[in-house]
Amino acid sequence: AAGMTLRTEAIPELRTALNNYVDDELRNMMQREVRADVTLSEAFISLDGLTQLEKLEPTGQANPAPIFYYRGVLDGMKLVGKQGDHAQISFKVDGVVQRAIAFQAPSKWPFFAQGDEVELLLAIRENDWQGVRRAQLEVLQAREYRIDE
Repeated sequence: AAGMTLRTEAIPELRTALNNYVDDELRNMMQREVRADVTLSEAFISLDGLTQLEKLEPTGQANPAPIFYYRGVLDGMKLVGKQGDHAQISFKVDGVVQRAIAFQAPSKWPFFAQGDEVELLLAIRENDWQGVRRAQLEVLQAREYRIDE
């Protein structure tokens, strides 16, 4: 909590300055480098895998949740959400088709087409929808896979 005295006519200037500061900080946070902890495998994408990951909790700044790496071919991508502002992508992990949600995908990443080779950084989260609990993949970062020449 903080207190301050401010002239009423100075409020718009303060609002602009604070909004600019927050925009800059958020942009810096979004551009920070994220490193994967482990390559994604089918064993992690299950309720049992989720239970094993929960043993690492509590997670937070001092103990971040594991980040998974995937490199492979996209089997599909479709826009979801009321305004199509998220994407559901599918790809194979250990020969099994998996789906992941990419929140705010249109504003974060270029769209990839089926058959494109990509690199993804993912989190595994619990999804409890209509009483059904399952492990859900969430895309944290995505890029097209390119071999540097």
